[in-house]
Amino acid sequence: GYVISGSRASVYHDEQWIRDLETFIRDSVRDSVPIFGVCFGLQVMATALGGTVQKSRRGWGVGVHTMTVGEERSWMEPAVDAVSLIMSHQDQITRLPERATVVGSSDHCEKFLVEFTPIHVGIQGHPEFRAPFAEAIYSDRPKELGELSAGAVASLEIPTDAARMADWAMAIFRSPKPEVREP
Repeated sequence: GYVISGSRASVYHDEQWIRDLETFIRDSVRDSVPIFGVCFGLQVMATALGGTVQKSRRGWGVGVHTMTVGEERSWMEPAVDAVSLIMSHQDQITRLPERATVVGSSDHCEKFLVEFTPIHVGIQGHPEFRAPFAEAIYSDRPKELGELSAGAVASLEIPTDAARMADWAMAIFRSPKPEVREP
């Protein structure tokens, strides 16, 4: 399987490498190769499969945010009601592709955890970020984040569920291969 990470780029930028990545995603879905998308990875999976991503009207999502799990899945072991992760994004999915399901939402991001197929899943948060790294990113963007920066840094004291998300991603990769279907 593959993990598609975050990026400074936006999926709606007119860049060939993004279009090539969307083709790769469609081919992976067709061939039932698992993918777990993180932030930009979630967003590019959405656009590759027919969804829409735009800059959020809510502005930047930074700091530790909590997502409420709305629909349990077999790969959610152990099952929990909520997951907290470090965030750093201003783009969000505004329209899901057909057959995609929102599995978890937060106050800032309705489409926080999305299942495109049982083995193609993405999350808006950053399970790979640790507090010192996130603090450095927030501190490096004073003009972009403005007054959000201090609150984002303060929220980094909240424990995250990064290890749980790694377990969930591994469970997705270990899932039985479903029948091949066109995206």
